[in-house]
Amino acid sequence: MIWLLPFILIGLMIPVRNQASEKGADGPIFGPFRPETLFGPFEYENPNASKNRFDSLFMKYGGLYGINAKILKSIAIQESSLNPNAKALTSSATGLMQVTKAAAQDVGEIWENQRHPDTAIRTGAKYLRLQMDTYNFTIEQAIEAYYAGAGTIIKGDLGEAFALPWQAGAYVFAKNVYRPKVLTRAQTLTV
Repeated sequence: MIWLLPFILIGLMIPVRNQASEKGADGPIFGPFRPETLFGPFEYENPNASKNRFDSLFMKYGGLYGINAKILKSIAIQESSLNPNAKALTSSATGLMQVTKAAAQDVGEIWENQRHPDTAIRTGAKYLRLQMDTYNFTIEQAIEAYYAGAGTIIKGDLGEAFALPWQAGAYVFAKNVYRPKVLTRAQTLTV
């Protein structure tokens, strides 16, 4: 149990501000962890609001790449809570759509520009379209691949054994948690 001490001490050192006064009752709840303490100002766009400043971009790139704009918005809410400055702690994923460096390169986008909402949403839409065109995925499989990677989804759907233990967990999570959350939320959104 002594190994937990550094994590507890680090958690206590992260400043917590009054969330209700700063972001309103609908603001994000992060407990002791506040993203702005690590990444600068936290631009929170209320994902529950009927309209937000990114809706026109979701519609633009959804139409351009044949992806439902509500699904794009739902992925952005799932990935970053509509925070264009979001940065994953364990991977290169960054921006509104949490695009990794490899995914950005796969669709010919510059990863360093992913904190710009226009670029991030375009990259996310292009990546979903790439999954659908390259692997003949349905939109459901493309959403799963957005989370777990196309190789993991293909192996899991074929019933093949996974080479790495984390792949099985990613496959199960993508199928049973990530995709259902994205699709259920998309049904309730307005764009």
